[in-house]
Amino acid sequence: MRFTSMLRVHDGQPRTIPDPLIPGFSESAFYDAFMAHGDGSPEDLNIYNFGALVASRVDRIFMTLEQVERECRRFTYDEVAEAVVVFLHRTQVQVFSDYQAALEEITTISREALQGLRTSVDEHGSRFTAQEILQAAVDGARHVLKHARGNKGFGGKGNERGIDDLQAVLPIVLKLGSQFESLRSQWNSVLWGEARVYVDVRPPYQYHIDKYVSRREFLASVDLARRESVIARDADEMKGQARVGEALARKVIMRDRKGPGCSPLTVLSAGAMPPELREIAIQLAVAHSTLLDRQVEFFLNATHESLKGMTYRKVLDAWYCLTLLALVDWHSAHEDPTQVENTSIAQLTRISINELVNAMSLVLEVSPADAKTILNFLTYQGGHQTLWSRPLLVTSDFVLPLWWPLQAGHLMRLVDSWGGAKGSKGAQYSDKGHEYEDLIGDLLHRLSRYRNVSIPFTALGPRLAIKEIAEDGNEVGDVDAAFIVEKTLFILECRSVGYPAEAYEFWSVNDALEDKIRQVTRKKNYIAKNPEVVVSWARKLRIDLPIEPIERVVSVVVSNSFLLEGERKEEPYFVHLDTLFNLLLTGKSIFGGGLDQNNQEVEFHVDFRMQAVSVADAIIQALQSPAKAEAYKASVVPFEVKIPPFDHTDATGFVRSPAVELPSALAEIEALLRRCSFSPYISHVTVGR
Repeated sequence: MRFTSMLRVHDGQPRTIPDPLIPGFSESAFYDAFMAHGDGSPEDLNIYNFGALVASRVDRIFMTLEQVERECRRFTYDEVAEAVVVFLHRTQVQVFSDYQAALEEITTISREALQGLRTSVDEHGSRFTAQEILQAAVDGARHVLKHARGNKGFGGKGNERGIDDLQAVLPIVLKLGSQFESLRSQWNSVLWGEARVYVDVRPPYQYHIDKYVSRREFLASVDLARRESVIARDADEMKGQARVGEALARKVIMRDRKGPGCSPLTVLSAGAMPPELREIAIQLAVAHSTLLDRQVEFFLNATHESLKGMTYRKVLDAWYCLTLLALVDWHSAHEDPTQVENTSIAQLTRISINELVNAMSLVLEVSPADAKTILNFLTYQGGHQTLWSRPLLVTSDFVLPLWWPLQAGHLMRLVDSWGGAKGSKGAQYSDKGHEYEDLIGDLLHRLSRYRNVSIPFTALGPRLAIKEIAEDGNEVGDVDAAFIVEKTLFILECRSVGYPAEAYEFWSVNDALEDKIRQVTRKKNYIAKNPEVVVSWARKLRIDLPIEPIERVVSVVVSNSFLLEGERKEEPYFVHLDTLFNLLLTGKSIFGGGLDQNNQEVEFHVDFRMQAVSVADAIIQALQSPAKAEAYKASVVPFEVKIPPFDHTDATGFVRSPAVELPSALAEIEALLRRCSFSPYISHVTVGR
């Protein structure tokens, strides 16, 4: 697989083989590289064939785009931007109307199953979630906007005036953008996700991509599903703890729809909003608080050279206001189907630039010039920017907020993009590693003192120093955090990673986590041979150690990722902080079961202490085979999507992907859990009894 490996170019590395996704691809150079570096493996051959197919399709996309531009009149960027926004917003209204109609036929469903509900069907019968449809639409639209902005408009390349109706042209162009995005995703899943690909060497070169058999793609699907589940759970838990008064005191922006004599925008406190909208403001504040990891809080006080002194925290405050404004607009369109017409959606979306600047100035308590700087920072300007981090389009007169990127954008991905961007000033984003160690150390100490903690333990850390050289000649290094249960010391190597969504991002996260194996193993081996170091830590921290001496050292990599959880049966074990925290707090993994026949809420508890083993041994088993990880992996099923050809001369593609489909009914949930290896340790609990 030497040829395949050389195609994987990380950021900053030089490219030695042509990229099939970039126009101007040289088929001869690609072939020469394959002949020079291919190792005869089927993987290299198949990825070569698929790369050539991708390049030919990309070439057809740009040729078709060129043809469309010759056949239509010149449209300005402003015209294209507004038409794209109308298309995206109408799509969102339609997709969620389908979703709502599907829900009306369902009587019982779990939250997890709700997230994976496939209610949208394309013309080929393939089923998708609402989120998948909207993400594809947004990503495809970006290519159209990038092209129109880079060329200061679209079309007008022919000798005649051409097609005058943008609504006749736009669907074709947006489809081209979606096709390019689909090719990009397929190529990355093969290159970085290690999905298997087979291309028929006979015309029209039909191809099959199988992500389901790729362990990387399989684990990525589980990681994404578990992340969504934890976010939803945390948001529910935070509602009861939310500082409602603080949320209602925030200044927000609303449209004033009373009449033409009033300004379209008004600034008020969230508490002064109508009750229904006030609840939306509270829920949004809770959601934003849930999405932001504590270890990046310090970085929000930093800035970027293009922000002219304004902090990232101010940008997030602006994001909140814009999202609330988008949610209210979306609520209005969703509740009133008459507004789905092109004109109504356009009117609903447009905001006067000057009015938004002045309103945002009042909300953020900054000058209008600074408010404009912040809005510019969130405005899409082409190039490599995405609509997920730049959800505002600006025309000559209006700002056009994009509903879905504002509503569905993950704030940690946003902050990660700022942290990795050139031009940041102030706090260094790389310091989040130390912040994460402090966070875990603080959580362990507080949890160890909690009187209702299920597993008593002694907390140590953060950053427990070892100023010695290991047998391999390297410094042993500090232990990030540790805790003692009975006679076992658990040492923790902490790693804060990004929140991947793309195949190449999952590759990077996987590498970052596995890089910790060597480090934590070196520390474990040293401590096992020099247990007196634990006594020195306790003495410095003024902590009373358990009477029993340490007889065993167990190494664990703790992170904010579910990606590798349960994947290693030998040390070090990979575990998400959420899993470790709940294990120590409750001693169990808890699964919601819904309602029984008596309308009583049911839970299933998995407790490895039900065996005749020590508490420390039960913890080790829970780290080796985390119940949630196993249950989610057991719920992964394959689903197939047909990729249509350009025309009768082109290839049809078939992509099989893994998808988490959790059961909803009580009996189905129990049946799933009983199929898992932890079945002997399940107890059926009626909540409240």
